[in-house]
Amino acid sequence: YYPLPQHFHITGRSVINPVNQSEAQDYLLAHNEASAGVQSVDNAIDSLLRTIPTDVEQILDIGSGPGYVNRNIPADYSVLAMDIDEDILRGNVRQTCVGDIMDIPLADGAVDLVMACDMLEHLPDAVLQKGLTELTRVSRKYLYLQVPFQEDPLMALAHCPHCGHTWHVNHHKRRFVQQQLMDLLPPAWKPVCVNY
Repeated sequence: YYPLPQHFHITGRSVINPVNQSEAQDYLLAHNEASAGVQSVDNAIDSLLRTIPTDVEQILDIGSGPGYVNRNIPADYSVLAMDIDEDILRGNVRQTCVGDIMDIPLADGAVDLVMACDMLEHLPDAVLQKGLTELTRVSRKYLYLQVPFQEDPLMALAHCPHCGHTWHVNHHKRRFVQQQLMDLLPPAWKPVCVNY
């Protein structure tokens, strides 16, 4: 194995969608409190490392946070860590770029694999569909999509008795089952591997 150059050509500035921008401070707070050793992060790392296809060299880690997952990817892969805020990206050991899933500042087919770990559940319908279109645009081969499976959204709801506002504590806006996730992708994209 040999280290690949960790350089990606960024095609411009990404425009951050208002939904994600409004939640950026909560994401930053959550990333500051989280660390390696969290079961869901460890599961994501194990699952990803077991399933990276052998013909992958360039990876986009969209919604990377501080890089808990991508820092475990061996150096013989080029990885671009992208998230919606520079402060969230601090701590990454790979090249970073501020960017939004709705406006990825990369050329068509720029990477072999796009990984989106625990981020699609945060997106409302309009953002999700545009985001998936962007993921398939910049990936020339593979998508690695990790989402909470059949999560019960009622388990993490919070309610303020003073103002009446109800919200999901992790800002999850949807739940997924396998077929529903596959139905969101263009027909040309077929599952190669499914892990639970």
